[in-house]
Amino acid sequence: KLSFSRQTDMVDIPTPSTFARSYTKAWLATYQAGVCKSSLDGTLVRFEDNLIVVFNAGRGVKRAAPPFSSVRDPFDPAKFSFLQVSEDQILGRISHQTMLAPSDEALLQHTLQDPDGEHVIFINIFPLSYYSGLLVPFLSEKRAQILSADALSVALKVARTLAGSPLWVTFNSQLAGASVNNLHFQFWLPERTLPVVTYPTHDTHMFSISDHHIAVSEPTNDEGVSFFSLPNTIASHDAVISLLAALVSVFLETGTPHNLIINSERVYVFPRQPMVVFDAGVQPGYCETAGQAYLPQREAFEAATGAGLRADIRRLVGLPHSAIDALRTAWVQRVARLTT
Repeated sequence: KLSFSRQTDMVDIPTPSTFARSYTKAWLATYQAGVCKSSLDGTLVRFEDNLIVVFNAGRGVKRAAPPFSSVRDPFDPAKFSFLQVSEDQILGRISHQTMLAPSDEALLQHTLQDPDGEHVIFINIFPLSYYSGLLVPFLSEKRAQILSADALSVALKVARTLAGSPLWVTFNSQLAGASVNNLHFQFWLPERTLPVVTYPTHDTHMFSISDHHIAVSEPTNDEGVSFFSLPNTIASHDAVISLLAALVSVFLETGTPHNLIINSERVYVFPRQPMVVFDAGVQPGYCETAGQAYLPQREAFEAATGAGLRADIRRLVGLPHSAIDALRTAWVQRVARLTT
């Protein structure tokens, strides 16, 4: 059954967070001012075989091949970066001092009005959804699209400020859907509850770090994608950041591309196959690994089946169980070395 995107009728997202209200208000005003280069009008959605399938008319142009040769290419000042984005695309800025506060309260009450803030928020001028934006930590430092502990800390804290809303903070690594080699996360509003959060999971390891016991969950069934899931809480923040940084270091050493999606409760990390070129059909990034597939052409959307798309995602993203086992083992060993 086809339907128009539920987002086309949205005016605001009810949430107690001043941060989230400020972000959505600024996004909507900027979108309505005509800053974006594509429109969300005509977006179509259907749900089939536990997969959200979306045709976004404004993103119908086939994207260029990603400009990466590995998961750790350095920043290249000769190529496009977010330093070149015009002021009319900026939704707000946040100072790093706000991020260093011991609680989330300062960020929850933030209005994005730090004129010299190091962390800059832009509208996505080719939006995937309403409230599709970019979070660029440490913009002036010209960082490559490679996760670090301090960038992860920013992302997890921002995601916690979105409690009460359906917004997520997300990440595509190099060779995993990123198209710009300048450190950035994305704000994303899925069409409905993401399939990935409904998958049965089981705990596969319990880390003990900094007086915290952090359980890592993985999917119980073969869903075609694999993930490691950790909690996103204030109490365990530093411990979880240490664990995630250790996992990313394993990815970088093994050349493993990865996607992340983060909300106010959990972090999902998806190790995956590299995306060498963008497929003419489904283009797997964080959306597809989480269970929402975007198709760039109306004909492809109408012809696609949920089962067929899930098979495509499995083919383009999935790793064998032996590879996931090896990554988990290397992660556990890395953390053990850090804590002894």
